[in-house]
Amino acid sequence: MIILVTGLVVLFIGLYLAINQNYMAYLKEYEFEQWARIRGSKQGFMVFMDHIALLNWLLRGDYEQCSNKETHVLGGLAHKRAYWAKHLIMTGVILIFLGFLLSLVFLV
Repeated sequence: MIILVTGLVVLFIGLYLAINQNYMAYLKEYEFEQWARIRGSKQGFMVFMDHIALLNWLLRGDYEQCSNKETHVLGGLAHKRAYWAKHLIMTGVILIFLGFLLSLVFLV
């Protein structure tokens, strides 16, 4: 059960890191064309999908193609955060899976 709880905590920390509100606001204000390409045609109820699209965009390194130098610097910082978010989410899911598996094996 400790592994399961640890996996949930790690997963929630990773999801928290995946929400990069500051960089999203920067893109909306200064690089709106790029933000429109990232966001696509999603409606208001799909707001969390914007965060996932931004996370994927950062992990691919597409922020390096922007013409603004400040976008590169802030994108590099956001890329580090996205990198940690990706690995924490994967680690959390693996720990949750192992926790369920171990609880089934030892409780049965």
